[in-house]
Amino acid sequence: MAKTINVDRGSFLGKKDFTLEEYVSEWVAWSLQITSIISDSDDALKFYDLKSWVKELAEKSFEKIYQEQQTVNKPENNKQYRLIGKAGEKSIAKGNTWAESEVK
Repeated sequence: MAKTINVDRGSFLGKKDFTLEEYVSEWVAWSLQITSIISDSDDALKFYDLKSWVKELAEKSFEKIYQEQQTVNKPENNKQYRLIGKAGEKSIAKGNTWAESEVK
């Protein structure tokens, strides 16, 4: 099974699950928007370096987020969690984390 992370992309884009390949691809696609302002070969060479750097940064970011999500979003012993809840209550079924769904 491939590693996945869940990322909140903000505002209207919302949360999404990504594999490493999808995450890197999305970041590289965003960086491609810069090509519309490249005007000469020197800029094109700089963009090639930028694209490689974006890919490297996205791979590092994915791994960091993956490790954080693996350690943070786990239930703890001797605590109660809400699996399902009424309107306005945070719960696992609604996509909240274990910490957010803890019954206090």
